Amino acid sequence: SKRAKEHRELVGGISKGDEVMTSGGLLGKVTKVNDDYIAIEVAEGVELRVQKSSVAAALPKGTISQI
Repeated sequence: SKRAKEHRELVGGISKGDEVMTSGGLLGKVTKVNDDYIAIEVAEGVELRVQKSSVAAALPKGTISQI
């Protein structure tokens, strides 16, 4: 239940501009936030809509540009 609480806090704290990794392994920058969904930019001009619950981790700013 501790992990579930941490995941709820992570998902609730997602905002535009954050860099995230989904449970499927996609890395991207959050461009839009809705109640249940977020849009992440995975490449220049390529946006994907995913469920907020699919976010596995929030990454430190600048992580994607280093890859």
